[in-house]
This record gives sequence, C-alpha cells and structure tokens, in this order.
Amino acid sequence: CNLFHLGADSLKIIQIRNRIIARTDCKVSLVDFFRHPTVKLMAENMSCIAGASA
Repeated sequence: CNLFHLGADSLKIIQIRNRIIARTDCKVSLVDFFRHPTVKLMAENMSCIAGASA
C-alpha cells in the first residue's frame, strides 16, 4: 500500500522527507515520493542507502 493510500497528503510527505534528510545523508526530492510511493520502493531507489550496503 502506498503512502497516499494510507492518507498522506502533501504536508505529511514534506514532513517525512525532512525527517529522512535530517536522519540520513540521503537527498530525497518530493518527486521521489510520487515515483516510488511505497516505503519498499523508496528504500530500493535511495542511492545513499544502496551505496551504504555495498
């Protein structure tokens, strides 16, 4: 289930994005949430996480 189906709106997405940026070195754009709307897809496509596990 994606974040939008769970009730996330634009303000909530901005808050989530800001938390990701504050807690990691990942640069996440708001567009990324539309391209990868599930937590699984977002994690799989965050290059900063993929690079850390290599």
